Amino acid sequence: SETPTKKKLQEQIDVQMARQLEEEMARDSQRMNEQIARDAEIARIQ
Repeated sequence: SETPTKKKLQEQIDVQMARQLEEEMARDSQRMNEQIARDAEIARIQ
């Protein structure tokens, strides 16, 4: 069976992974928004 310490450590790892994933997703959506803004700008110019 899992020791409380091991379980606690796993929880901390899960939280850290989730946080990193959130940051990555935020960066991705930021990049996508910038790309969309550029595309819109190009479309507006033409």
